[in-house]
Amino acid sequence: AQDIFRGAGQRRAMAVLTDKALRLRGLVPVIAETFALRAISRGCHDDEHRHELKSFFLSIPELALRPDEIEALLYRTFRKQRPAHANVYTELLGVAQELPDPLDRYWVAVYVLVAEPGAQRPNWRVIPFAGLLQQVFHLTDESLDTAVMDATVFPANIPKPGR
Repeated sequence: AQDIFRGAGQRRAMAVLTDKALRLRGLVPVIAETFALRAISRGCHDDEHRHELKSFFLSIPELALRPDEIEALLYRTFRKQRPAHANVYTELLGVAQELPDPLDRYWVAVYVLVAEPGAQRPNWRVIPFAGLLQQVFHLTDESLDTAVMDATVFPANIPKPGR
């Protein structure tokens, strides 16, 4: 927000917003990888879940590329060659390396919490994947508590991927 206000003062607010939107769109593949790892950790890494994720991504404007782009991205992510018994923790470490900015890691956690049923979110400590994200992304309890609040701002009717 500070960048946008600074840009507005310099009559560059649109340029700042465009840059931020492009940056976020560039993170969509990393977010898709995070959700593929979430699916593996839940034992639902299959086409049905991939289709549910497509609906989820398309319902969040900042993640919604064109439908065919989301479909292709999720297809590649779900078909990615992984070790026979993929270690989600180890693979999340790779995701963390692609997200050096703590704010990006925070927002990935928010999107993961948006995907959880609303009743479960406040109890993020009992969601195994949230615990993994906390460890790997170096998120504090307080930041995840705040992420829960940010996740509740998203419309309740967003399709929830997963079983």
